[in-house]
Amino acid sequence: MSRIAGIVPARDGDLDRMLAAMRAEVPVTRHARTLGTSALGVTTWREPNLIVSDELLVAVDSQLWTAAQVAALYREHGFVQALTHVDGDFAISLFDRGTSTLWLARDRFGVKPLYYSAGRQRFAFASQPRALLAVPDVTTRPNRGFVAR
Repeated sequence: MSRIAGIVPARDGDLDRMLAAMRAEVPVTRHARTLGTSALGVTTWREPNLIVSDELLVAVDSQLWTAAQVAALYREHGFVQALTHVDGDFAISLFDRGTSTLWLARDRFGVKPLYYSAGRQRFAFASQPRALLAVPDVTTRPNRGFVAR
């Protein structure tokens, strides 16, 4: 099982704390990449599904799709249209430095979960809630407005 996490903008140690919080029952390795002030990472027991190029930083949790395949689809179709070509269970994070845009997606049935915390200063996401709680300014208090809706 692999898991993904990321934070925009990243501060020293935030991503490392998030990845460390996503412990698995099997031994895993942690892999992190940065592009500008954005940081994405994966924890995995197999080859990391994480790439960085001059403009893109992509992390994928999927047994069928690689980060390189997702990046190629994004370059050809854009993110929304690229997802029409992706089947199976997946969680994807893609940061495009050229447009300063972070894209997130998960499979339609939520087999691969994806959680997020949107603060005033930054945006954090992870495939496990405990990774978000490793970020110092993420709180366990629910968003009352969201809960009320």
